[in-house]
Amino acid sequence: MAGTQRTTAEGRGPVRYGPPAPQPGLPVLPELVSVLAAAAGRAAPEPVGGGRSVREAACRYWGRRGLATTPENVTAGPGAPALLLALIGAYGGDVLLPRPCPAWWTPQVRLLGRRAYHVPTPAECGGVPDPYALLETVRRVRAEGGDPRLLLLSAADDPTATVPPPEMLREACEAAESAGL
Repeated sequence: MAGTQRTTAEGRGPVRYGPPAPQPGLPVLPELVSVLAAAAGRAAPEPVGGGRSVREAACRYWGRRGLATTPENVTAGPGAPALLLALIGAYGGDVLLPRPCPAWWTPQVRLLGRRAYHVPTPAECGGVPDPYALLETVRRVRAEGGDPRLLLLSAADDPTATVPPPEMLREACEAAESAGL
């Protein structure tokens, strides 16, 4: 066996070894390093719902996307599953979900003893149901004795990797509002 080449036991020719693989992970942005270093001395946990600074940062994020809000209307938590569970638990009623939706949404609805109803999404954009299909699903669920109160949307859809056009999102929200969701 010579340096970077050897012959296999089966006699199939030389096997060449390439350069070493890069280390896993991405470099940390210098701006993030300074923010994390400045916060390293703070040992106190964030208050429930998030501290004022994180809620203000969320407001700036949503403001850049055309959704003005205030820190009093924002909450933060340890990830989407915990926040979704808290939202469903606090709101009550049956839940309408786009189809397809992230695989973990339906079990969370059922975990709280709520019924989940799926509403079809347009082929070109998942995460937001078709407004007409939404209204028809609400009508059908209510006719069957259900109590739909909450519609979950995903502007950046998990299973389909699509983003709905703003007008589709607006129309779905208007349909939900007109249906009392």
